[in-house]
Amino acid sequence: MPHTLIEAGFAGVPVLASDQPMYRILWAGFPARYALAPPRDPPQLANALMKLLDTNSTSGCGDPEQRRRWEKRWTISTTAAQIRYRMDVDWPNQPVP
Repeated sequence: MPHTLIEAGFAGVPVLASDQPMYRILWAGFPARYALAPPRDPPQLANALMKLLDTNSTSGCGDPEQRRRWEKRWTISTTAAQIRYRMDVDWPNQPVP
């Protein structure tokens, strides 16, 4: 998983990413700060970008309360535990694109 996505979350900037299982898990609970688009689907990518533009009028350091939630939720140990769990439980059941 790219560290840039986590760093963007800490910074409070909007994120546009491919709709991948791990990204859905990562961004759960923060719908106003991210948008996911199916891989190789330009119209959906455009829709996801418009969603971000509609819900985020500014970028930058973001909401301090959001940052506190992220810092509490995304420690190295909790992130590693969630990735391990999802690899064991969810990923074997995901369809191959």
